[in-house]
Formats: sequence, C-alpha cells, structure tokens
Amino acid sequence: MEKQKNNKKLNGKDLLNTGIFTAIYFLINLLVAAALGLIPVVSMLIPLVSSLILGIPMMLYFIRIKKFGMVLITYIVYGVFLTLAGVGIYSLIFGTICALIAELILRSGKYQSANRAVLAFAVVSIGANANVLQMVVAGGKALAEKAATYGTDYVNTIAGYYERGWVLPVIFASAFIGGLFGGLLGKAVFKKHFIRSGLV
Repeated sequence: MEKQKNNKKLNGKDLLNTGIFTAIYFLINLLVAAALGLIPVVSMLIPLVSSLILGIPMMLYFIRIKKFGMVLITYIVYGVFLTLAGVGIYSLIFGTICALIAELILRSGKYQSANRAVLAFAVVSIGANANVLQMVVAGGKALAEKAATYGTDYVNTIAGYYERGWVLPVIFASAFIGGLFGGLLGKAVFKKHFIRSGLV
C-alpha cells in the first residue's frame, strides 16, 4: 500500500521531464512570437501556429506523464514566466484552469489513451494563449507601455482588431485546433514511442 502511494507521487525523473519540456515549450513559443509578432495581422496567427508546432515535442512529453501534477506544473511555471515578462497574468490564471482540466482528461484515460493526450494538449493550448486577453481588458496605461515598445501604430492596430467581438473566440478556437492537429501530428511522429509507453 505504501509503495502504491509512493508511485503516485512525482519523483526526480518526473520533475526533470517537467523542467525540460517546460523550457522547450517556453522557447518555441518565444521564437514563434518573435517571428510572427512583427506584423499585426500576422501576429493573430501566433496561437494557431505555436500550438501546431508545439504539438510534436509536447506529445513526447505527454507520453511520459503517468501521474497527476506534471501538466499543472508546466503551465503554472509558463504562466509565471509570462507574468514576469509583463505579458499579463491571464495565461497563469486560465493556463492553470485548463491544465487542471487536462490533468482530469489524462487521468480519466488512466494515462493510457493517446487520443486523450491529444485532447488534453489541445485544451491547455487555449489557456496558454490567454495572454491575448490583455489587449481586450488593458487600460490606457498598459497600452501606452506597449506602444513604447512596439510603436503606437502597431498597438492601435492590434487593439482595433480585438474590439471586434468575434476575434477573441476565433483566436481561442484556433489555439485549440492548432493544439489538436499538432497533437495528432506528434502522435503520428512518435507512434512507436506511444506504443512502447502503453498509450493506445
């Protein structure tokens, strides 16, 4: 009984995997944002593109997840990084909520379902991209700070997009769709690893 309880606790190997893939997640997101964020209209594609690309390495991570808490740690740490970077607290809040949902999805499949791993990644992709909410709820001071970095025209253009009611739902939907297809792509790429890990 004691051994069974210990098997449910995160160990050093679990935390190492969590640290490595959290760093990979943050780095790839940063590179995608840097590449697509220069043009306002193109920057709207960041949630879709980053979720699609990240599906490949993150499926390799999800293969290793056999215990509750690893996904939660990843997206809390990622949200903290974004908060400290001045991007806003929204990815921390909604990333944590979506990570909890993803944890329950993985647990419901007893960490043995490849399709649930894909679905879990698609769900966390929504929360991870919740930083776009800052452009909707940010006050004049926050927008002025962004304008100092990106330029007034850039910020005004982006803010104008988010004033349209349909844009935000579409962006969140694109993050989910990108995560779904990225997860399926990752599943196909690492098919042998999925089988070896017992995910079917």
